[in-house]
Amino acid sequence: MPEVVAADRRVWKVRRRWVTQRVELPRRKDFDATDGLEALDVVDGVSGLVIGIVLALTLALALILVWPLLALAIELIVLVFLALAGIIGRVLFRRPWSVVATTDGPPPEKLAWDVSGWRASRAAIDEIETALRSGREPRV
Repeated sequence: MPEVVAADRRVWKVRRRWVTQRVELPRRKDFDATDGLEALDVVDGVSGLVIGIVLALTLALALILVWPLLALAIELIVLVFLALAGIIGRVLFRRPWSVVATTDGPPPEKLAWDVSGWRASRAAIDEIETALRSGREPRV
């Protein structure tokens, strides 16, 4: 992300944003890690020990080998789906891009504009950077 040094010596970052607000996913709070262990109460003695060792080894193998591959595959599928949904939403429905210029200051400041179209948002970014370099108020 390129930085622009304005006439007042503040460093600005001008960029296009995909998402304008944070999305928080709901969290499940009623989960207990020991929920699935009630089935082990039926088996006693040596057979219980053997079953416990086999289950522990199976779980360890699954955690070490299978889980990372499964998690990676799920993350890639979700990432591709979200990217496609975002592109479809921006292109098909002409949803505007949020062009944001921020500086840490002093004083800290944040400016934002909604611009429809990829090329128009690129032109807006260039115009904002030029205005900041020359000391003018950016207008899009």
